[in-house]
Amino acid sequence: MDCAAEEQMVRMALASYAEHIQELYFDLPARHLAVYHSTQDEKITQCLQRLGLGAELQQTQPHYEPVEKPKKVRPSSSTNAAQKQVLQWLLLINGVMFVIELMAGIIASSTGLIADSLDMFADAAIYGIALFVVGKNLD
Repeated sequence: MDCAAEEQMVRMALASYAEHIQELYFDLPARHLAVYHSTQDEKITQCLQRLGLGAELQQTQPHYEPVEKPKKVRPSSSTNAAQKQVLQWLLLINGVMFVIELMAGIIASSTGLIADSLDMFADAAIYGIALFVVGKNLD
């Protein structure tokens, strides 16, 4: 286990034990893995040995301090509302700048201004999509 691809293989192999595994600590250069779990050692060891990476159980010990998995926190509606307001302002500013730069570019026959106005339009489109997603999240 000496690269990120092998680390990903290990994580995928242990995915079936996800509810029993509290933490995985990888030391890639030393080729070590520490697994904090609440299932039988043999199950984890056999799962890792099937990968063919030379896995072997070196040490086992009880872990008395409970390691809790972080809970996924869904953003509150006030956070989403604040994000929506910021995105609305950004969309408005970019939309106005798009129109101003496009008109100035056409009047001045400046391809640089026209190109920059298209960049502003692209930014406005991204903010519009983000606003749509945040709006869907509020529902």
